[in-house]
Amino acid sequence: MTSLQNDDLLKQATSLRSVINLYATRFQNVISAQRNLGFSENEGFQGKLRTAVHNVEQRLFEQNQQRLTVLLLLMRRHEKDFILRDDDKYADQLTDREAEFETALEQSRLPADAISQILELIRSYKANFVAFSVTKQTLSDQVEDLGQIYDRVRPALANLMAGADARSEAAKIRAEDIRQKLVWMIGLTTLLTGFLALLFGQRITKTIASMTAAMRQLGEGQLDVVLPGVGREDELGEMAEAVELIKLKASEEARIQLERKAEQGPHCRQAAQGCNRATCKRVRDGCRESHRQRLVRIIGTGRLCSQPHQYRRQRSSAID
Repeated sequence: MTSLQNDDLLKQATSLRSVINLYATRFQNVISAQRNLGFSENEGFQGKLRTAVHNVEQRLFEQNQQRLTVLLLLMRRHEKDFILRDDDKYADQLTDREAEFETALEQSRLPADAISQILELIRSYKANFVAFSVTKQTLSDQVEDLGQIYDRVRPALANLMAGADARSEAAKIRAEDIRQKLVWMIGLTTLLTGFLALLFGQRITKTIASMTAAMRQLGEGQLDVVLPGVGREDELGEMAEAVELIKLKASEEARIQLERKAEQGPHCRQAAQGCNRATCKRVRDGCRESHRQRLVRIIGTGRLCSQPHQYRRQRSSAID
């Protein structure tokens, strides 16, 4: 459903492209017309009007022509009315006043060259006013057309904006949902990691404590102690196997001493053999043949068992 809505919004946006391009063209025309009129009173046709009428006023002031000055002021009044009210009747009134001005100028007693100069200036003023009025009318038409185009696309734009707002809100909701899920996942992962670390830490601590106690008993001469961790596939297992070899060596030395003492009497020899066999049986049960090469590499006792056949020979002699 959401995909269909998104496709519909995309189609609507695509259909508006030509109208938006037309709007942009009209807007550029408005800017061009306003530039021709002038963005200030000293620019464009507005500036030309001011310059032309000031030149006429200056010439009339020099010639002391009050009647012509009054007609010129009337023309300027119609000019301002047209600019403010945008009514063509004021342009027509200005044209009538201009005709009266030319008639009065010809009837004046001014020199011919002065009349010619003033007539040229007033016609320039009129031409600039006509250009200004035409451009202003063009600007009004473009602005009106621009408004019509906008009114035509306003419902579609409102629909697009509403759809975009809805999609944005839905995206915020999805982002918040994802954020909450991530928070829960991170929290659960942290708790699980802490629990596993505590569990393994306790197991390792317990194994090390048991191994320490066994090594203490071994140091006290209890060769029949069973070392915990023998057979493990980790570093603790390697440590246990190394200590087991040390115990094996100590057991061998104890057997040799007992055999030496047994040479002095049959009873001592039988006791040595019985003690040695019981001890070596427990050692044999605790050791695993698959770890012998790794243990030799860890403890590095080349004298004791640097080769696999030496290790087997020592175990066999201990059992015998």
